Amino acid sequence: MFAIPQETNCFTDPAYDELVFHVGPEGDFTSLTACLIALQDEPRPKTVYVAEGEYDIFREYREANVPRCAPDYTDIHNYMPYVVLVPSRTRIIGQGNVVLRYTPLAKDTYVPESKMVSPLNVSATAYVENMTVICRNGRYCLHDETLGMPEFSGAEKRYKNVRFIRSEENDPGLGFSSVLGAGFDDRMQFTFEDCVFENDIPNTATRKANAFYMHNRMRDKQGKIYTFENSSRVFVRNCLIRGKGRAVKFGNCSSFIQHIPAVFENCLIEGEILVSDEAKKTGLKPNSYDLRFIGCGPVKPLSAHTCEPFPAQVDQSERSRYQPVE
Repeated sequence: MFAIPQETNCFTDPAYDELVFHVGPEGDFTSLTACLIALQDEPRPKTVYVAEGEYDIFREYREANVPRCAPDYTDIHNYMPYVVLVPSRTRIIGQGNVVLRYTPLAKDTYVPESKMVSPLNVSATAYVENMTVICRNGRYCLHDETLGMPEFSGAEKRYKNVRFIRSEENDPGLGFSSVLGAGFDDRMQFTFEDCVFENDIPNTATRKANAFYMHNRMRDKQGKIYTFENSSRVFVRNCLIRGKGRAVKFGNCSSFIQHIPAVFENCLIEGEILVSDEAKKTGLKPNSYDLRFIGCGPVKPLSAHTCEPFPAQVDQSERSRYQPVE
């Protein structure tokens, strides 16, 4: 039996007093971006309280002089120099109605930049609670990516009561078209509780829109084989996932990863669910995901995919435990 995880102590440390910061008109920082920049080299656990209001992340980036990629930049994987990451062991908690908005008009940005920047960028252990995150003409609402860096192995990510909205709002859509974009390595744990993932972008011939998109990474190049014991885990509880294009997509990049539990409990999923081969040049790969849907109501059949057949269990009654699929 594998229980859905509870809170851990990764944000507490008996050796230190709690570090607390406030963002808002009367806080330590008026800009969330400025606060995160100031805490980049702080290794201790820290909590950032964000006062009620709307925060324009595109404007904050300009005010903080965050570097912009060149208009002809093409390396979309090398995005970290152009974004502000949430520092390790940081909790960000909204107080009241908090909105993070990255919604530049197409005339104020350009295609390469729109494929770099998301309003929330996470790699290390982090916790985000109680806010709305809106993206237009950006990469994702939430970009949680490791780029295969070993220092992020074992990171824990928790998101609670966060509404992620991807909206084009009648503006020409730049950037990518997913709400959540996440790439992970070994021993990482993702928990989403009471969250909403909404994507009003339809699929087109050139843009595939996902509300919830995660993929593993090709660390097998280093000869490392992941088993159930050292794989990552994904838990989604009491969430709404709605996509005009696709609701859920899991990308499979590595045949060396044998089991990745992905559990959806008491969720409403509107749209198709897909597991696909992300490394198309290498041919078909075995599926790495053990999908389980518990008490999620009607779940649409898993769509056609390019991986080998994968085991997915849909259980409408059992709500208290997860049994990995053999």
